[in-house]
Amino acid sequence: MPTDELKRLMESIPLPDELRERSRAGIAAAALERQRPKRRYLERRRGKRALAIAAALLALLVLSAGIANHDRVWAALRKTFQFSPGTGIVTEEESPSERYVLKKPIVLDIGKGKITITGILSDEEMTYITMTGEQAPRIDSLELVNEQGEALTLKRTMASWTTDEWTTSFWQKGRLSLKGAIKIRLPLQPAREVEARLEQATAAASYAELGKTSSVNGLSVTAIADRVGDRARISLVSPPQTSFRIDSYGIITAARYGSNNPLTVMDETGTPLELSFVRGMGAPQSEFYFPLSDRLGASYTMSIPEISVAYPEEVTVKLPAVTTEGLNKTFEIAGYPVTITKTERVKPGSLRIYTDLHTEEQPDRMLYNLDVDRSSMAKLDDRTGAVEYMEFEVEPNAKSVTVTFTRPTAVLRGPWIFEWTADEIQP
Repeated sequence: MPTDELKRLMESIPLPDELRERSRAGIAAAALERQRPKRRYLERRRGKRALAIAAALLALLVLSAGIANHDRVWAALRKTFQFSPGTGIVTEEESPSERYVLKKPIVLDIGKGKITITGILSDEEMTYITMTGEQAPRIDSLELVNEQGEALTLKRTMASWTTDEWTTSFWQKGRLSLKGAIKIRLPLQPAREVEARLEQATAAASYAELGKTSSVNGLSVTAIADRVGDRARISLVSPPQTSFRIDSYGIITAARYGSNNPLTVMDETGTPLELSFVRGMGAPQSEFYFPLSDRLGASYTMSIPEISVAYPEEVTVKLPAVTTEGLNKTFEIAGYPVTITKTERVKPGSLRIYTDLHTEEQPDRMLYNLDVDRSSMAKLDDRTGAVEYMEFEVEPNAKSVTVTFTRPTAVLRGPWIFEWTADEIQP
């Protein structure tokens, strides 16, 4: 087994942090041994020896950790993952819970519009429902009736809307005993009642068991595919990251301004397919649909060229509050260099700062945006989408200003590639 593959398998096991770090160190040491230039026959022996060292070290670490902390190690090894369609939620636990979900969305025709119940999740801790509407009255409450005939009213907990569309979620803490056949009553005029079936969520041992998985540039993405009518529904999920959160997968539009590379799906002939989506409550938009063909041997390839990510880091910098040419003050935020090339007092109470985000320096990633700790406006480069300058208010007589830069946002470059045959996308 190649060293890279051994490393991938090792990293797919959610071990305790201290055990993972020691194991990575052992794998890295073995990889370094293998990369040293030797004669071919010696290199073969060295490669086998390095793998043996890595495997023995891994076994020793697991054994020693097991002796010192047996329960924790084996709890980590038996983690399970459950996905709730329509909500974007992946639950990670030591053992699968009794968790019930709505496997397929429910669409209700309401006059000239429609209401879609996109997802339901119910377990011992909570019940969560997501719903959207197009040219239909907004829903502020609903009534659930379980198999025992018990009824409970849920109030809206979050909502967003435009003139013609809205998205709403309902959340209730505690166990509601929702499973199997339930009824959902919507307070419309006239009232509407719809039956739904909640099925137990499938448990998986890893994200890769949930769906097709691609790992590029340090980021793993899983695409969960199922069939809804004559369309494929794709749900994108990714393991939680400690250093950043995903801002955009590039569904429908590119992940960043200035890019012409949105997520695409092509059939086996290379023809791009039209994508559609139902707006969800979560960010980023992570679910979409594409049409399925009835052709024999049909297949589909999805490509995600770029993924936008946002970091929680902040950096405070003192800058001149007067026009200063050739300033070239450089600092680092979230591992990316930022240079303030000059400042310009465009009017007595307004300062403009020009930024160089060094967009060409890292081929696999690019910082393109960051905010400041005050009301501001920004000018973006039409080609890269990166901030050219920011402008904000300052005291008319100020000689300097202290600015905190926040929320650096970058794109990680792929592509992340996923392929399905027609048989792999089933109801």
